[in-house]
Amino acid sequence: NNPDVIADVADLLFQFKEKDKMNDCLAKLKKLAPSNPKLLRISGEIAEANKETQKAISLYESSFKGDPGDVKTIRSLGSIFRNNQMWEDYIKLYKKALVYHPNNPDFLSRMGEVLISCPDISLLNFEEGKKYSERAFTYYNCPLDVLIASGSHLAYAYAMLGEKQKAITTISQTINIGRREKIAESHQKRLEGLLNAFQHM
Repeated sequence: NNPDVIADVADLLFQFKEKDKMNDCLAKLKKLAPSNPKLLRISGEIAEANKETQKAISLYESSFKGDPGDVKTIRSLGSIFRNNQMWEDYIKLYKKALVYHPNNPDFLSRMGEVLISCPDISLLNFEEGKKYSERAFTYYNCPLDVLIASGSHLAYAYAMLGEKQKAITTISQTINIGRREKIAESHQKRLEGLLNAFQHM
């Protein structure tokens, strides 16, 4: 009757689309611990799958308040904010998330990206975006996709700040990493396109 164990089982059942068994678990959990953060997150995922966006956001936010260190909740809430272009909320979320996960390269990269390429230009901050991207790019053992993304964000931030040589050096390093790790050709071409643009600045 441990709520966290029941929540973990419900989480697995949700992933395997075992709807009836999952609903039984959730009903039990609602009686035992109605404000359990995992229960709220799973309920948010169900609401999101049912295209109930506002309900999903509310449930994810309650889950995040209850357990601000839960990476799954942070990613789910971040994703829904991004998909709905709620950029201010997206930035606030990742700033809070970085209090609990100060060196998470994925979160650092996402913060860097939004601050240098946000569609809402009032939220752009190239200097701050550069710092976050740099922390992600230089993180020891950074996952490859995050490394490539943060390298291109960092190079772009340098370019926007008028630091052409640093932009060229950083994108060249990123291209070399991509070649060495044999990333998809489409990604490699995009990086090379950035290098070409920086060289002709």
